[in-house]
Amino acid sequence: MSTTKERTNITLAPASKKFIKLLAKRDRVPLARKVSELVEIGLELEEDIMLGRVAEERMRTAKKFIPYEKFNWGV
Repeated sequence: MSTTKERTNITLAPASKKFIKLLAKRDRVPLARKVSELVEIGLELEEDIMLGRVAEERMRTAKKFIPYEKFNWGV
């Protein structure tokens, strides 16, 4: 059966591979699925960090703030 997912080979440190195997066993999922889940979590964290930096920069350089009570929400 073919898959739409692209395969990627990676090399892990022995300790990392052992730990990921333990996590996969604990969660009763294949090793490849656990690695994929961990990569997705890592990508989400990286995105959060990047968006946080963007927000901090906007707050730092913002010239004018509108109080919540005075903002026109279109109601």
